[in-house]
Amino acid sequence: MTPQPNPSPTTGPSRWDIFVSSCQRKFGRIPIVGPLTNCTVKNHVDSLKEFSITILFGTATFWVTAIFLKAFLVNKGKSNSAILESTVSTGQLFIFAVGMLGPILLASAEDPDTSKQFPGRTYHFALILLLGVLASGFYAFVLASRETQAAGLFDSQFLYRASICIALVVVVMRYLTTVYRKSTASFNAEESLKEPVNDFAAAFNARHPAEEAADAPPLRNDAADDMTARFNSRNGG
Repeated sequence: MTPQPNPSPTTGPSRWDIFVSSCQRKFGRIPIVGPLTNCTVKNHVDSLKEFSITILFGTATFWVTAIFLKAFLVNKGKSNSAILESTVSTGQLFIFAVGMLGPILLASAEDPDTSKQFPGRTYHFALILLLGVLASGFYAFVLASRETQAAGLFDSQFLYRASICIALVVVVMRYLTTVYRKSTASFNAEESLKEPVNDFAAAFNARHPAEEAADAPPLRNDAADDMTARFNSRNGG
């Protein structure tokens, strides 16, 4: 009887897969930014188009106004950055920030039927609430500082710097919300069930590299599929 050749063993998880799995375990629970470890390159690429268009139209009042102001002779000697600064230096960024928080709240609050739950929703809501209170309150200070009776009571430079910081945080939150929603929209129920088992198998193989004997059957790296095969064999599948 001719001996049958041993089947070639399947390749184990790549170093990149092990690295990603390790990052998910170590950093996945960090508030706000932790879920980025579950996002793929495709999620980021798909999010850039929507994010870019949102920011382009959201800031149109600033850069379009700066373009029109450039046409006045009184602004001939001013630089473009100085003209642009004049369009955002009196509280406009606070209004921009509050206006951006609404879409962020809606996108993170609603889970479509074909997607899994938005990650870190509690932390997202807490930060959105904090940013909304700060932006609204500081804008009230900007308006109050314009009154004659309040002259010298408020630090206009601090309010301007605060508006820039809050606006930047809101823009980052908008991007995170977009990419997280893209990652949850590509939800696959079968892969979601296999993911915890596969992560465990990848971590185990990384710590204990398999040393197969020449006549031993190949090890199955996809533990979830192995469990499925056993179940089907017992039930006549």
